[in-house]
Amino acid sequence: MGIKLAIVDNGQAAIDYLDEPTVDLIFMDGQMPHLDHFETTAHLRARGLSAAIIALKVYALEEKEQQCLSAGTSAFLSKPFLQSELKAVLARWLDAGVIVQTGTSDIVIRSQIKR
Repeated sequence: MGIKLAIVDNGQAAIDYLDEPTVDLIFMDGQMPHLDHFETTAHLRARGLSAAIIALKVYALEEKEQQCLSAGTSAFLSKPFLQSELKAVLARWLDAGVIVQTGTSDIVIRSQIKR
């Protein structure tokens, strides 16, 4: 089983995209145009989105982390991150059994995704 990836370029685009599709995990940059991480996350949670939202961040200010958690962020991943850190996030939040590297950068999850 592979990972299906959708990329949007701002918070409003994420909200619009998530009107229909079901997702298992969201990686959201800490600084986005139009709607920031906090507004986008709060909006998605208010609409009932239960998927994990992982904040990608450059700095680790406790105040910002608390603001993210209050908005509904599930966890954090600091940029730049290592492939092993990404694998750990995928394994934790997708409840994946075995994550294998199939090439220099391809990641495949071989398990059922927990919904």
